[in-house]
Amino acid sequence: MVCGGHAGRDLDQCFRYNPKIRTWTESGRMSEGKHAHASSVHPEFGLVITGGLVALKPVDTVETTKDGKHFLRRGLPDLPLGLHGHCQVTVDADTIMVFGGCANRSGDCHSNVALKLDVAGKKWKHLPRMRAGRRGLSCGIVGERGQPKRIVAARRGARKRTAQGTPSRCSTWQH
Repeated sequence: MVCGGHAGRDLDQCFRYNPKIRTWTESGRMSEGKHAHASSVHPEFGLVITGGLVALKPVDTVETTKDGKHFLRRGLPDLPLGLHGHCQVTVDADTIMVFGGCANRSGDCHSNVALKLDVAGKKWKHLPRMRAGRRGLSCGIVGERGQPKRIVAARRGARKRTAQGTPSRCSTWQH
């Protein structure tokens, strides 16, 4: 599923791809048009979409959809600050994490913010900041079976830095 984006204006449509007939069809609409948001799939809430830009203003909204048709702005708390250009990863059913991005209107900012959502407690927690600020980054979970999971937040840039931490602590970041 693909949701939102920008094409001369903020888009609210979501599209689903059907590989059997190789066709994209509109599946639903977010609560508002936005771009530069982040998303990940959660086992209970489905697609979780955080932040983004609405009319060039960073937003703190969190919305979810299980079916791609109906979007809800309840169930999970909003971010503690408006962000765009950030990345997001669902670690497990209990934890969603958000990294980096930009907290102002300018696209020329780089945040080293790291946030962890306790899904059951419905509360965001600020974690130790990453060593390097970044926006427009990717993040994910890496690690072999049986080994501790590692969160990776990276963006190719002048120094090509990668920050890593463990989902349970994220108390240290390595380059």
